[in-house]
Amino acid sequence: MTAKFEYAQMKDGNTEDLITESEVPDGWNEIVIGSYSQIGSHYKEASEAEPGNLACNLAVDDLVAELIRKRGFSEILEIGTGDGNRLLNIRQNVGRSLHMQGTELDDALIAAAQRNSVEAIKHDMRQPLPHPEGTLDLILYLNNAFSFVMDRNNGKQMRVEALKSAYKALKPKGMLVLDLLSQDNEHYDRSGRVSHFERILLIDDKPQTGPLPFWSKKFRLREVGQLLAAAGLSNCKISIKYMVRRDYNGNTTDTSRSGTIVHQPEKFEGPEVEALLAHIAERYRAGTDYRMIVTVEKPK
Repeated sequence: MTAKFEYAQMKDGNTEDLITESEVPDGWNEIVIGSYSQIGSHYKEASEAEPGNLACNLAVDDLVAELIRKRGFSEILEIGTGDGNRLLNIRQNVGRSLHMQGTELDDALIAAAQRNSVEAIKHDMRQPLPHPEGTLDLILYLNNAFSFVMDRNNGKQMRVEALKSAYKALKPKGMLVLDLLSQDNEHYDRSGRVSHFERILLIDDKPQTGPLPFWSKKFRLREVGQLLAAAGLSNCKISIKYMVRRDYNGNTTDTSRSGTIVHQPEKFEGPEVEALLAHIAERYRAGTDYRMIVTVEKPK
């Protein structure tokens, strides 16, 4: 038995509609939870059937495992853990015992994570973390999970509060990792758009569901800098790395780190940033899915 996703055609024959956050419908979060509930037991296999997505996920997991080994981290939290498979892969890459926990809102995915022996607690990532101050070494938002911190009326402030909550829960010298879908190679305003798409679950090439709706926010570099500054993280060491997820035709082209900058967030307007963004725009046309990997290190 093989599972995979097929993407339904949206308007103009595309597989996604790009809308503003204010255009996201009321109740979008409950709709997405319902979609995940229908695919939960097949989520891992179907996601891994997308070569570009799998290759980039593995590259990000390697990067996270490298951070854990170098820093000696032990207390790890993934926000929006899904079925917990990413934490399992990271633990295997690290090769030692870790206390790893995930948060998830969907009951079906919590059950799947627990079947994978991953500790998962029910939590809405749009709300403050329940963890005590200064108790975590590493907080992860993988696979663009931060995009679900979204609201048609108050999304920016909601994301600022989520960053403040994560920062508070970190130990001194702890780190926050945001694995985001970037829109820096496309010509929109300073804020990334929201991707609206519909997945159909196929088992042995036979549809098992109708089109299931999802909404996922994309991000731009300067937008991320503004969020970090608004959250009071200007005293942190910020590292930005880019990875290519897939090209316009759905092919994997590159999962290498195409550029690295280290800056405080209020300096995201500098010449080094401009050079990196110019490289992104010149090398890859619109339609390429980018990962922007943001790491935030809390001071001592």
